[in-house]
Amino acid sequence: MSGTFRGDGPKPNEEVAWIEIIRKLVGGGGGDGGRASRQVRQLIELVLLKGRPGADLREEAYAIADEPVVRLWLDQSEHRAEHLPGAPRLRKLRIRGELRILYGTWEGMGIARPRLPEPTRERETKLFARHDELLWLPVECIWMRRGWRPVEDRLDSDTARALIFMRARAFERSIALALVPGKLPTRRGERLLFDTEEFMFDPWTQRRLREFR
Repeated sequence: MSGTFRGDGPKPNEEVAWIEIIRKLVGGGGGDGGRASRQVRQLIELVLLKGRPGADLREEAYAIADEPVVRLWLDQSEHRAEHLPGAPRLRKLRIRGELRILYGTWEGMGIARPRLPEPTRERETKLFARHDELLWLPVECIWMRRGWRPVEDRLDSDTARALIFMRARAFERSIALALVPGKLPTRRGERLLFDTEEFMFDPWTQRRLREFR
């Protein structure tokens, strides 16, 4: 397939240059009459329209990305989708053919973010990252005296680990060590759930939230 990764990733000293190139492309510049930027916008719309967990959009994405800089960015994105660590069962949910952030804390996450509703005084939809799957997770939250918390009274494990920026294996180890607060009793075969208030406002969780503000 034309979308296979070619060559090694950018060397560390190329990071600043790549960040500047991406900033210009996303912002509508790029020095090519806007052609590359238009392709970037098309790729973002492709993911917003068809980017369900596990979707393979490579054929359509590479048909759009005929500008060399956009194709190289897509190559680098595919390399990260293929090689960044994660639980095998969750890596299968990564969207293929998506432009991704190439460096920093959010490396590997897609540049196409879900459209969120406007916040109100009481509620705001916040965006979190499921790092094994490289998927964005919108979570509707409410503001309380103690701070913000998700609206739902129960959290599943995917949402809980996204809220505190943990990969699945680290989260599972923390559960096994009885470190994760708010875990509700379950019967064999039932999915793991957490009490939202207890999980969110426990010092263990608050410490992790402070680390990633």
